[in-house]
Amino acid sequence: MRADLSGRRPGAALLSGAAIMRNYADTPFPVKMSQAQKADMEDRVSSALCAAFPGIVTGKTPDTKDEPRYLSEMALDTVFFAEHNKAYGTRLMLDTRHPILATVNRREHLLLTSAAPGGDIYRAYSLIKPLEKAFAGGGEPAFDSNWGYLTARSGYCGNAFFGCCLMNLKGIWQLERNKDLIKTLMGQGFSLRPLFQRESCNLHVLSNKHQLGETPQDIIAELESKASELSEMETDSLEELIYDDVDSFADEVARALGVMLNARLMNYRELLNLYSVLRAGLLTGFMEGDCAELDEFIVSMSPRAVREKLGAQDEREEELTRAEKVRDHISSEIKTNTF
Repeated sequence: MRADLSGRRPGAALLSGAAIMRNYADTPFPVKMSQAQKADMEDRVSSALCAAFPGIVTGKTPDTKDEPRYLSEMALDTVFFAEHNKAYGTRLMLDTRHPILATVNRREHLLLTSAAPGGDIYRAYSLIKPLEKAFAGGGEPAFDSNWGYLTARSGYCGNAFFGCCLMNLKGIWQLERNKDLIKTLMGQGFSLRPLFQRESCNLHVLSNKHQLGETPQDIIAELESKASELSEMETDSLEELIYDDVDSFADEVARALGVMLNARLMNYRELLNLYSVLRAGLLTGFMEGDCAELDEFIVSMSPRAVREKLGAQDEREEELTRAEKVRDHISSEIKTNTF
């Protein structure tokens, strides 16, 4: 059986992220600051933000010298990487359900990151824009008429804005004709890399490489357009895979479903990899379910959410709890079709 994809053009974006970097004009970058300057900066930024948003609470992040992560990882931090937060300095948490993170004194005086479901990067940006404005209450931001906002990350001067989409590109990466896609996107001013470094997977992060001379709105529009284009490619690629070997495709989807329905222990990386296969089955009609609702459920199974919201005490309990929730939710939300 071949799935009928006529008229169906579902999005491949599971999640969008945004990041804003800001520094003050009268203070060195964090890498050049003394401990006293860092302490003063933390108080300065915290005071400016807390004055504008009384609901903000502060808390220390681990003081570590581990390798800095990609900005795209920071933009998705509250969803995928909060349990491995390598930032140091003060972390400011908004008293809100929105996934927003403000980090002081990492590489910049303030790094704001946020996430929103689907391919809506502008929504993620709108969540942190008020905080960026509040930051200016602590002094004059570092700005150059030629280079825009100044940041320690040399590749991100301009408006110091970074946007990204987490894309499920299973079909694209299984076709030989798409092997030069990453190089092509780089030539167009975009970056596309696997979510998990040094590991082949279906989940990739699409982000902007350039921003000099562009506004955040320009960058967001370009990224959302490219995400839509990739979604079209992904749908066409899945259709081709099904046409070439429907049995292999159906077998892979069914196996992913079987594991999710029966596993007793499950870490988050395994869940994401399984869901990237299951989602392809949903989008091609091999099974039925609300993709948007399931995307949100998968996000809610992040390590931080399972520990904070569901009360898991350690890694073992976290994996047990996640597997149980996945079994219950998938069994109630997924309806398999005959294939």
